[in-house]
Amino acid sequence: MLKMVVNNDRDEDEVDQPILKTASKGPTDGDWLSPMRSGTEFLVRGRAAAGHPRWLLSEFTHGGKKAGNVLLCPTQTLNDIRTWIWVDPVEFCKVFELRGVLEEPDE
Repeated sequence: MLKMVVNNDRDEDEVDQPILKTASKGPTDGDWLSPMRSGTEFLVRGRAAAGHPRWLLSEFTHGGKKAGNVLLCPTQTLNDIRTWIWVDPVEFCKVFELRGVLEEPDE
C-alpha cells in the first residue's frame, strides 16, 4: 500500500478555498452564459440526460462574445489558445448547468 505524505507549512484549515457564488446562477433552463461578464471563472456540470457523469465538474473562463457566440477557455489551459472553444450559448446551457462562480473580474 502506498502512503502519500505532504510536507507544507500550512494546515489544511488555512488553505484558501474559492467561495462559490451560487445565488447568481440564473435560470436553469435558459441562457445563463451570455449575460456573464468576460473574465468570469465558473464551474459547470454536464446534465445527466446528455450522458455526462454527475460527479465531474469543469472549470471555464468566459473569454468574450462575438456575433451571438461565446468564447470559453478551459481555466487549466488558459494560456494555450488551442484549447479555447467558441460555443452557442443557448445549446451549451442546455447541456451544462452552472454550479457556481469562482471569480468575477473587477470592473
